Amino acid sequence: MTKMRVLIIEPMKKPREEIIHNTLEAMQNIVGGYIEVTSIRRDGTVIVCNEEGKITGLPMNRALWTNGQDNTWKIADILCGIFIVCAVDGDEFTSLDDHQLETYKTMFKTPEKFVCDSKGRLICVEHEMTE
Repeated sequence: MTKMRVLIIEPMKKPREEIIHNTLEAMQNIVGGYIEVTSIRRDGTVIVCNEEGKITGLPMNRALWTNGQDNTWKIADILCGIFIVCAVDGDEFTSLDDHQLETYKTMFKTPEKFVCDSKGRLICVEHEMTE
């Protein structure tokens, strides 16, 4: 059984590097259900999350951002529950290389809280963690 180096990101926690078994069952155990795979960059990486995380009410974890036409950053999606960042090679999940690992540790470093403003708009607020 092969293993791979991944990042695991939990709500309100900093990302952690782990070596996990490269199996569907291992990933399902981490995310707590059936997996959904999403590509967020064209760098050979994917996010693996719980496919029913939003509809089952898992806690909001991190925002995925997009640069809008007015050149301001907007929330494109919100990942709910625990998710994994790993690399892919064709149809196979693989280990993150050093560059990918550091990129995503930085991207998801700061946990986020999500609140509604007085107009009902969802706002993402960074939540600094104390060591």
